[in-house]
Amino acid sequence: MLNFNGEFEINSDIERAYNILSDYNNLIKLIPDLIEYHIEENRLKITAKAGVSFIKGKFNLEISYGNNIDNKRIEITAKGSGSGVSVDFKAYFDYSGNNPVNVKYSADVNIAGAAAAAGSRMIKGSADKYINRLISNYRQAAEN
Repeated sequence: MLNFNGEFEINSDIERAYNILSDYNNLIKLIPDLIEYHIEENRLKITAKAGVSFIKGKFNLEISYGNNIDNKRIEITAKGSGSGVSVDFKAYFDYSGNNPVNVKYSADVNIAGAAAAAGSRMIKGSADKYINRLISNYRQAAEN
């Protein structure tokens, strides 16, 4: 299992910052290399380009929200697979302050298959780059 955590600020009010990440229609705009998506009752199904080192391809993920607390916490769970790899994760986003909003995140990620054989250091490096792209997209959406 890999663990990711960190924090960042968004120059926005807390309600806007929260609403962008807690709504599937807004969340899809943040996902890098999104190919397609379908919003169903309580979940989001996406296909996106992803990869680690030489293992690249399309990933299919099913994303759902957990026990969200308005303007305080968002819980996102996802399961999926692609290119001989399966992944599942649970991520938490905690909000505090207002203009700027402080966002603390943590995620527990399980990866199985060919990518797992590539080694956790390589996976972590690729995942960190992807997380930074997500944060950049999130900031841009909330601040504009």
